[in-house]
Amino acid sequence: MKVGVPVEAHAEERRVALVPGVVSSLVKAGLDVLVERNAGVHAGFSDSAYQEQGAELVADRAELFSSAEVLLRVRPWAAQRDAGWADLELLRSGQILVGLLNPLGAPQVARTLAERNVTAFAMELIPRISRA
Repeated sequence: MKVGVPVEAHAEERRVALVPGVVSSLVKAGLDVLVERNAGVHAGFSDSAYQEQGAELVADRAELFSSAEVLLRVRPWAAQRDAGWADLELLRSGQILVGLLNPLGAPQVARTLAERNVTAFAMELIPRISRA
């Protein structure tokens, strides 16, 4: 299975969905990790740090989206239209999307994901304590 980490499209986002230190664990588990060039730059991680841990760098965003079965994102879009909304066109049926997806602030995006048959995990809606 291929896990993809694209550059965050949201203009103010400085985080990255996957840090280099976790890549080797995913590779050991049998996953292929694809990272778009410069995905971690704003978070302080170089492309070479990802490669050293076993990730493959991908220069073309469309290629990353077409190759990965699972996409890890921090904040793919805001409630208002921004650059991240263009990524909706790159998603395909059967893909899995994990991130802060803002389904209550952008319900039309949730509908689009459902129409495209994309399995989406909105991390902000997953309980973080065992009592939940």
